Amino acid sequence: MIRCLLYFLIAIPLNIFAQNNGSEYTRGMKIVSKSESVINKSQKYALIIGSNTYNAPSWSQLNNAEYDAESVYNTLNERYDFECQLLKSPTKKELQQVFLSYHEVLKENDRFLIYVAGHGDYDSKYSKDGFIVFKDSKAVKEDRLHETYLSYGTFKDWLDALPAKHVALVLDVCFGGAFNENLAKSRSRTGVYFEKTADDFIVQKLKHPTRVYLTSGALTPVMDGKKGRLSPFCTRFIEALTGGITSEFPITLSSIYQYLNKNISEAVYGKFGKNYPTSEFIFGFAHGMSTEEKPTYIDTKKATVSTSPKTKNKEGLAIAFNTNTDLFGEEYTAFLPKLKSEMSTYKCYFPEDKSNAFYTINIQATTREYNNPYGNYFSYVDIEISIKETYSNNEVYSNVIHKKGGSRKNYQVAGQEAYNELAEELGQLFKQVIINN
Repeated sequence: MIRCLLYFLIAIPLNIFAQNNGSEYTRGMKIVSKSESVINKSQKYALIIGSNTYNAPSWSQLNNAEYDAESVYNTLNERYDFECQLLKSPTKKELQQVFLSYHEVLKENDRFLIYVAGHGDYDSKYSKDGFIVFKDSKAVKEDRLHETYLSYGTFKDWLDALPAKHVALVLDVCFGGAFNENLAKSRSRTGVYFEKTADDFIVQKLKHPTRVYLTSGALTPVMDGKKGRLSPFCTRFIEALTGGITSEFPITLSSIYQYLNKNISEAVYGKFGKNYPTSEFIFGFAHGMSTEEKPTYIDTKKATVSTSPKTKNKEGLAIAFNTNTDLFGEEYTAFLPKLKSEMSTYKCYFPEDKSNAFYTINIQATTREYNNPYGNYFSYVDIEISIKETYSNNEVYSNVIHKKGGSRKNYQVAGQEAYNELAEELGQLFKQVIINN
C-alpha cells in the first residue's frame, strides 16, 4: 500500500556523545573546554507524532506510522538523550496545543526535534501547497481549501518562529517536496570537513541558526512498507543514526541525506527560513551499542566460496537444510517453507535425500524478548549460519545475525515477524553467496 507518509524532523543539534579513554561512553559533548560551555547551555527536546487512524473514509488507515514514530522516539531517547514526547493519531487542535506549548519551554540555545509520521496531501489547484493530514481532517471533497489540515506553508512559519536557534525538518511523505517553493534551488550536499577538529566543527555550527529539511521524495508518493515493519525511509533513517554512518565527526542531517541518497533516489535536502548559509544540524555521536543491538548488515563479502564447479541438473541447484528454529520453546515451522519458497525462485530445489545436495545449509536460531515500549513488543532472533559443500564438508560461509522484529500483539508474534523478514533476507544472501558465485 502506498502511504502518503509524512515525517517532520525539527531538531536542535543534539548533544554529542563521546568515548572516554577508548572504552567508556559519556553523555554530552566531548569534555573539552572549547565546546563544554556551548553544549551546557543547550537542552534537547523532541515531539514525536505518528498517525495510523483517520476518521474520513477517503484516508486509509496506515500500518506503520505509529510504529515508525515509536522507533524514532526510542532511538533519540536512548542513543541521543532527547527529552521526548509521543503523540499517537492526534487531532489538528491537539497538535497545535502541544506544539505551541514549546514556545514556553524552549530557550534560545536549545535544540528541538519534531517528527510527524502520517498521511500528507497536495493541492495543485487552489493553493499549490502540501498539507499534513490529521485524524479529524475531512475528506478533500468536503474541505477543498484544506482548512482541517495543516499546510506546509503555515507549518514552515511555525517552525521558523520557534525560539530555539537550531531547527531541522525531515519529511517522509507523499509530495514532501512541496514544503519549499524553491525546492529545485535548495537541493544541496554538504562537504566533509577534514581540516578542522570535531570540537571546532561543533562549536562553529552551534553558533548559527539552523533551518534545514530532509524529504524522502519530491512531488511523489512514498511507500508505507509491510504491516508491522518500519517504512523503507524510516528503516534507513534509523540505520544512519545507529551505526550506518561511521565518521570521526558528529552525525549531521546533511550526512544522513548523503547516506539516504545511496538508497533512496529521490531524497532531497534543503534549507528554509532564517537559516545561516553555512549552518549544520548536528545530531552528535550515539551512545555505545553492544554488538547485538547494532543494526544487522548482512555482509556477503565475508563469504569464502569454494571454486569447485557446481553440479546442476535441469531442476537447478540442489540444496539441503538442517534447521533448528526455536520460537520461545517451540519450533517455528513456517520459517523453512518461506525460505525454500524464496530460494526456489533462483532455481534451487531440495532433494529428499540430503546426500544428493550440492550444498548443506545449517541454521541454528533462538528467540529472546527485547523490550515493550508503549504497548509495542520487540523480540530478537539470534541465528547462526553455516554453509558447507555436502560432498567435501568444506565450510564456504558462516555468519551470526541478530534480527529484531516488532508487533503490537506480543513477543511471540514479534519473533515470528523477525523470522519472516529473515527468510526473505537470507534468500537474497544465499543467492549472492552460493548461486551467483
